[in-house]
Amino acid sequence: MAEKNLFTISEIKKRLINEYGEDNICIVNTKGFDLIKKSSGGLNGRNVWADNVVRQIYGIERSEIIKEFPRVCGSGEYQFAYVKFFKDNKKNIYGGVNGLSSFHRSYPSDVWFYPVPDESKQRVTSVMEQFHLSWYTDEILIIKNEDVKNRTEARKKESDLHNWFELED
Repeated sequence: MAEKNLFTISEIKKRLINEYGEDNICIVNTKGFDLIKKSSGGLNGRNVWADNVVRQIYGIERSEIIKEFPRVCGSGEYQFAYVKFFKDNKKNIYGGVNGLSSFHRSYPSDVWFYPVPDESKQRVTSVMEQFHLSWYTDEILIIKNEDVKNRTEARKKESDLHNWFELED
């Protein structure tokens, strides 16, 4: 495997604030919510988490995310790029995985901490094994879009994350 650099949460946050502005960089609590199973409901599940995050970041209820008519692709979703983190046995926190997701009025985002090893995520598994890392499941970083419904903007930010910080996807 080629030499890989690990970037700390503070290094990532600092660069992103410089690039996108402090108001668009959000550290979001995931502790206490069940984001380990692919889909989950209930009090500690994905729906409650998504409701809280939409309220925190956008200042609205998730039920207020409305589709535009005539229907425009993605108009009923708030798009964002994100970073999930790894931790080592010394409790250092590093950027691990970048992604693209959205919040929708009827379903929460697809952000979750999948089990490792995972056959479909061999690069992530390899990095975690090489550096003796595990998921840091207490928080993630979300980059808000200027235009919350613009998937292209979120995809560009996802690409930036991958290129700047050598994150897996």
